[in-house]
Amino acid sequence: MQYIGTSKIGRLSAKKDKIYAQIRLHPQLTDTIGEIADIFETKHNGKRAFLLVTNQSVLDDNMVLQFDEKVVKLYHENDVESRLTALESNIEDIKQLLFENNS
Repeated sequence: MQYIGTSKIGRLSAKKDKIYAQIRLHPQLTDTIGEIADIFETKHNGKRAFLLVTNQSVLDDNMVLQFDEKVVKLYHENDVESRLTALESNIEDIKQLLFENNS
């Protein structure tokens, strides 16, 4: 883990009856703008801690692979379904070949 900086958690009132906690990230993290982050709550040295996880991949030296402002999109359900169907078909082909070789 690498220390990035300090930020005060602010208050955002987007609607009259809704109040959100808002945090600003360090300017060097502008490549995360527009991304969706999973937020986890944990403890660190007995204190409340938050972990933000984005979809960006990193190299061994902590360099971000996608250093631009494009939004990373997850696979749509149709893409996943078609990939699973193709995978199942390939598995059936392999099983058939193995069966023929054993006969």
